[in-house]
Amino acid sequence: MTRSLSFPARLWCPCSNSFVWGNSMKPRPPPVKGLQLELELDKCIGVGRSGHVYEAHVLNAKQLQQSLGGFKIPRLCVKLAEPNRLRSLAREAWFYEQLDAAGAQGVVVPRNFGFFTTQCSFSQVVPWRGSSWAFHDEMEHPADTSDIHDWLPQEPEHPALYRDDGEKSNENSQWKNWKWDRNGVQDVGLMIMERLGKEMDVPAMYTFYNGERKEVLHLLQDLAWAGVWHGDVRLNQIVRRKPSLVCPRHGYAHRWRVIDFDRSYAVTAVDEERALLARVAHRVFKLPTFWGGGSE
Repeated sequence: MTRSLSFPARLWCPCSNSFVWGNSMKPRPPPVKGLQLELELDKCIGVGRSGHVYEAHVLNAKQLQQSLGGFKIPRLCVKLAEPNRLRSLAREAWFYEQLDAAGAQGVVVPRNFGFFTTQCSFSQVVPWRGSSWAFHDEMEHPADTSDIHDWLPQEPEHPALYRDDGEKSNENSQWKNWKWDRNGVQDVGLMIMERLGKEMDVPAMYTFYNGERKEVLHLLQDLAWAGVWHGDVRLNQIVRRKPSLVCPRHGYAHRWRVIDFDRSYAVTAVDEERALLARVAHRVFKLPTFWGGGSE
C-alpha cells in the first residue's frame, strides 16, 4: 500500500466568519522517504461506523531515510475502512494532519503515521469476509441506501453553514465525488496509528476519579483551540495513554487521548467562541446518554 492524500473537510461556520483558518487546509503531501513497514494484523480491538481497528505487529521495517536513525517504532494499530466508507477515513486522516500541525499529536490525540490505499479484488481483503462489517447488511438490504455512499457531516441540509478554503481544497480533492463500486475493483484504505490502552469507563470518569472529568474538558479545549469540534465524543472515544509530552496549554501531561474523528467538524470561530464550544461538548459528554461504548 502507498501513502495517499487525505480529504480536507469543509469549514463549519456556526458562530462567526471573522476567523481565518490558521493552518493550510490542503492535504499534507506524502513524504518522499521514511519507513517501509510490513505489518501483520492481529485481533480486532475496535468497531465503528467507518471501519475496524486491529492490533498490528511489525514483521519487517526498512529505513528509507538516514535521519530516522534511532526512531523507535511504538506499538501500532491499523484502522481499516469499511469498503463504502473510504471517504470518511480519508477525511479523518485530514483531521489528524491538522491536529499534528497544531501540536496536538502525542499530547491530545494518538500519533498517526499516515493514510494508505491500494486497489485489489474484494476476495483479497480477508477481514471484510467477517460478519461484523456493516456493509454486509447494506448489501442484503439494497433498498436502504441512505448511508451506502458515505454521508459526511459536511453534507448537511444547510450548506450555507459550510465553506471551502480559497484554494478549494475540498472541492478539488480526489475524494470529493468518490463512491463505492461494490462490483468493481475495490479501493482499500487504512490508517496506521500508535496503539493506546483501555477506553475510559464510567467509574474512571464519574465515580472514583472525579478529576478525570476535568481532564476531558481540557482535552476538548485543546481540540477547540486547534479548530476541531469532535462531534461524537463518548467514553469509548477517550482512551488511556501513559503520560508523556506536557500539554502547553494546561501545563501537565494528559493521561488520555481522544480518538475517532470521522464525524468531526473543522470550525471557524474566534477564541471565545471556541471556548464555548468546548464547554458545550463537555456538558453533553457528562450526560449518561453519551457514556455508551462498543459498536457505534
